[in-house]
Amino acid sequence: MTFLHRIVAGRSRGYLDMICCAAGCIFCACLTGFTGEFFWDSIVTRSQSMQISETYLAIPSFLCRLGHWS
Repeated sequence: MTFLHRIVAGRSRGYLDMICCAAGCIFCACLTGFTGEFFWDSIVTRSQSMQISETYLAIPSFLCRLGHWS
């Protein structure tokens, strides 16, 4: 993206920044929605890992979702 800032100058650079910010917000919203569906599916189906601990998969998927917000 920095090469575009070298090419675009003035008011157009502000518009470019707003478009990039909007695209990033849309991407983050979609990613949050998909991981939320994955988390909810793990809760509804009560899916567990196949290991000895039989951990409910909602716990790691919740932590994975928190990792996307950091």
